Order: sequence, then structure tokens, then C-alpha cells
Amino acid sequence: MAKYKFKPFPLLTSTRLALKPFSAEDLPRVFDLRSSPEVAKYLDRPLMNDSAETEAYLEKMQQGVAMGQWIIWGIHFQQEGFVGSICLWNLSEEEKKADIGYELLPAFQGKGIMSEAIPLVIAYGFEEMQLDRITAEVHLQNLTSVALLKKYGFIVGEEGSSTLTIYTLFR
Repeated sequence: MAKYKFKPFPLLTSTRLALKPFSAEDLPRVFDLRSSPEVAKYLDRPLMNDSAETEAYLEKMQQGVAMGQWIIWGIHFQQEGFVGSICLWNLSEEEKKADIGYELLPAFQGKGIMSEAIPLVIAYGFEEMQLDRITAEVHLQNLTSVALLKKYGFIVGEEGSSTLTIYTLFR
């Protein structure tokens, strides 16, 4: 049984962002996000092919949140609506750790959105979930993500594989 309970769902906000659960109205942009070769360039996952896959993904994400397996937020930017996602997953109650993952639609990259979203999620993980560490597995060539993690104090923890490095942030 998972320790983590995400009811009510934690809404996180900043000046320009609202991090909230996925909804049916997000589906077209979730499909755009999950079917973009540019977004998936450094990720080890297949691209989505149709709306049925997107609906199944949405249902899977909602079930995982309900079961306390992970917490995933849709990132909503000002009046633009859904522009990406950020999550804490691979939750370990025993180790008090989680992995962080995030992705943005290409049109919204480079606008400081993740620079606002990541601190909100880190604070939630450490303060509300009482995690001791948050890790991120990053492709060595994803220099933008590496710089972003370093900006928030993540340090190289270990090599994940020949192309991946694991960064860690301790509370």
C-alpha cells in the first residue's frame, strides 16, 4: 500500500504557472507533447501515434496518482493553458526518495517555465512528502536539462549508463 496520498490533488502555483492535474481538455496538447520527436529526443520512450494512446496515458497517469505511485502535474502557463508536465515518480517510502521528470512543448521552451516549475515541485517533495532526496536521470547531451538541474543544486550522483547520468538533490 502506498504511503503517499494525493487527495486533494496538490495545486502548485507561481507568478505565471498553475501546476494541476491533467484534464480531458489537455488531451490535444498532451498528444502534441508525447508525439513530438523534439521533446522525446533525449527520452527513452516511444512517440504516441493517436488520440486513443493519449486517452490511455491520461487514465494511467490518473490511476497512478490515485494509488500514490507518482504525482504528475500538467503545467499551465498564463492564458496559454497546458504547455507541459512535471512529475515525481519512482517513489520510495523506504528510501524517502523520488525521481523528477519534466517536459515542455517546443514552443514554450526557453521561456523560464521550468525555472518556475521545478522549485515548486522540489518544495512539495521535501516539505509535504518529506523526501530526503530527489534524483533525475539525464541524457549526457541534454545540456539544457543538466544546466537547469545544476541551477537548483542537483549534483552528479552516478552514471546511469553510457549515455545517462543521475543527478541528485538532497534535502
